Amino acid sequence: MLAILVAVDIMIFGIPLVSSLYFPSYTAAEIIDIVGFISRIEVLVSGNYIIFGVVKISVCLFVSCKGVAKLFKFKNYKVPRLLLRQ
Repeated sequence: MLAILVAVDIMIFGIPLVSSLYFPSYTAAEIIDIVGFISRIEVLVSGNYIIFGVVKISVCLFVSCKGVAKLFKFKNYKVPRLLLRQ
C-alpha cells in the first residue's frame, strides 16, 4: 500500500518535488477538485494523520512500559496504588 502511495505521488509531482516535500500525500490531496463537488479532501488526510499519530504514540507508550517492567523484573507494568494516593 505504501509503494502504491509513493508511486502515485511520484506520478503527480515527479521525483524532485516528492523528495523535497514532508507530506506529499497531503499536498496531493490539496489539489483535488472534482467539479467543485469533491474538494477540501486534505481535511480528511490531516484527520487521518492525527488519529494514527495518537494511536502510534499510545502503542509506543504501552510497549515502553511493558519493556521497562520486564527490564527491572516487575510483576506488573502498572503504577502501584500506593503511589497514586495523594
